Amino acid sequence: MESMERNLIYIAATPLTIKIKELFFLEIFEQAGYRVEYWSLHRFYHPAMRLPDELNEPGYVIPDTPGDLKNRLSLYDPSYTYIIYTLDFVYLYRHLFDLVNKAGFRISSIFPYSGISHIQLTRQEKIRRVFSSNIIKKIPEFLKANVLFKCYCKTHGLQLSQHYFSSSFPRTDAINHPDYESYMKLKNSPDRVAEGPYAVFLDIYFPLHPDLVLMAGWNTAEPALYQKSLRDFFDKLEALLQMPVVVAAHPKATYDHSEMGNRRVIKYKTNELVRDASLVISHLSTSTSYAVLYDKPVLFVTCTEMAKYSKFSFRLEMYARRFGKKVYNIDTEDPARMDRSAIEPLFRESYKYTYLTTPSTENLSNREILLEAYERLFSRMEEENPLVSVLMPVYNAQKYVAQAIESVLSQTYRHFELVLIDDGSTDGSVDIIRSFHDRRIVFVENPGNLKIIATLNRGIELCRGKYIARMDADDVCMPDRLEKQVRYLEQNPQVALCGSWVRLTDAGGKITGRVRNAAVPELVRISLLFSVPFVHPSVMMRAAIVKEFRYSPHALHCEDYDLWLRLAAHNYPMANIPEYLLHYRWHSENISQEKNEEQTRQKNILLRPYLEFYMKRALSDDDMVVHTASFRLYRFGSRKEKAPLSLTEQRNWFLLLLKQNKKNPTFNPADMEAFLWSRWIVCCLYRKKPYMIFHFPVKWYLPRVFMQTLRLLMK
Repeated sequence: MESMERNLIYIAATPLTIKIKELFFLEIFEQAGYRVEYWSLHRFYHPAMRLPDELNEPGYVIPDTPGDLKNRLSLYDPSYTYIIYTLDFVYLYRHLFDLVNKAGFRISSIFPYSGISHIQLTRQEKIRRVFSSNIIKKIPEFLKANVLFKCYCKTHGLQLSQHYFSSSFPRTDAINHPDYESYMKLKNSPDRVAEGPYAVFLDIYFPLHPDLVLMAGWNTAEPALYQKSLRDFFDKLEALLQMPVVVAAHPKATYDHSEMGNRRVIKYKTNELVRDASLVISHLSTSTSYAVLYDKPVLFVTCTEMAKYSKFSFRLEMYARRFGKKVYNIDTEDPARMDRSAIEPLFRESYKYTYLTTPSTENLSNREILLEAYERLFSRMEEENPLVSVLMPVYNAQKYVAQAIESVLSQTYRHFELVLIDDGSTDGSVDIIRSFHDRRIVFVENPGNLKIIATLNRGIELCRGKYIARMDADDVCMPDRLEKQVRYLEQNPQVALCGSWVRLTDAGGKITGRVRNAAVPELVRISLLFSVPFVHPSVMMRAAIVKEFRYSPHALHCEDYDLWLRLAAHNYPMANIPEYLLHYRWHSENISQEKNEEQTRQKNILLRPYLEFYMKRALSDDDMVVHTASFRLYRFGSRKEKAPLSLTEQRNWFLLLLKQNKKNPTFNPADMEAFLWSRWIVCCLYRKKPYMIFHFPVKWYLPRVFMQTLRLLMK
């Protein structure tokens, strides 16, 4: 697999415009060598949205459907990709957040204007606001926006954003407000957009702004009435001040100048217009920031059409209060009585360092801040690199290999490579593998039939991941297998590997049984004294460890058990996730089935020195027969033919194991007692002598012993 370039994918709810490119710093990252794309989801979230200045250029993607979005995400490697949200965290977009999370991407958010009009209310104001509104109508909206969305996030385990870049709180990383950036760039420029003294009106394109119409539902105001109110007010103000009013048009506005009484309407020059203005007129515009930075007089106004929207009016009132100002209704109040003074220094400083910049960033540009931040984020991600390498050897598996591959490629965790090694197949396996066209697949062919151990060791060399997940060509992964195993190993860094419970299936895929091996590391270590505690293709291992130990060429058909024993000898903890994460095909063509007797013989050969080390003495063949008898009673969930079993011999042997553990405490005493007592219970039930269950001197009455025994017996 080739090394990947760094990808930044912006996911937004609105089309791409020049303003948005500037607002979210797309060109900054493009110039720095990142691969940048802007994905607008308006086609299926807000299908009626249209912008007159929408761009059409490379990197601008408009998915047609949620399925299209999912397919596009699958083309990117989460190891080298950051998703950047520029949309609100609301219930409407819940499926998007779930999709991105399941795909395993790292997520950040850039909200330059976040919280710009927020103000802290007193308790009395909060109570008055609640009881002055229509509570019944507000309840469904509140439940959907808050309770329901929070429940959805919790039940789906959504982490909406790891990094939140904003000019105000809440945030994890501070950036400057875009207006502050523009101010720093142009504050000393001698160029003027409009000559002479004038007042500037900060247009918000009310009530035609597409965000207000489509997302807020503000579509009942009459544009003509609103615009007439403005024209009448501007006429009065111009007569009073003896200077013209210039309109700083909103970037999404489309005017033919008649709406504003043939006054000058200028787009994309708000900074310069405010800088040189004598008075700033504002509704609820974030561009009021320029008036703060340039220390200009500000007049906050509303009108009858605006007053139809109580939520907007409340926000406007709170916004004006942030500056120590009052809001005037231009339809009812005399312009001569309106306060046109500058903002007091205390309010200016508070606003500047709350919403526009911080003492640590006011002398830095967002270009510097963001490039440094994303360099750090990508470097950390590449250093951690929790990539999984799924290692799948293939030999004459044409009946099953396609299903095995598909089960890996459809994992909810997407941060993996699939290393397929064909070991000299003579059927159609190779053709089937080559029919898959997925960039995550690494396919190599052995020069001949090297057998399983050499093939596995070759695969280990090829694996690039932090973790190596084993998989056989005739088995099937559950969709969340990799996700759960990666999460477990990330949360338990001391554990060398983890397997899982598995369901057994026949050649046709029908479930025939189950395997529920011991889960916790201590019980796994004890299990190793008797048999194999893992189903090999269910295991995920730390690559650094398995590359050190490898599979032994002297343990044919038992290479996994040999590896587990050697890891245990070096005190590496191992565990099983107590969930069914694999369908293990147990059929006549299965190697384990074909070599069953040989495997049993080899396992005993491997087990003997490990057991002798524990017992501190040599063991006879008869000792080994007694030792393994209780584990030969059942295999893969099905009763075998009757095995010779003497309860007296078994009891005496278990007592020797307990005595040795007391003499040399290798295992936790309570866990050892629980493990051996569970085996003793199985033996008694097998011999149909349940009355003998308590003829084994363990502290069964201790809660830990009793509960562990129950868990082991429920397998």
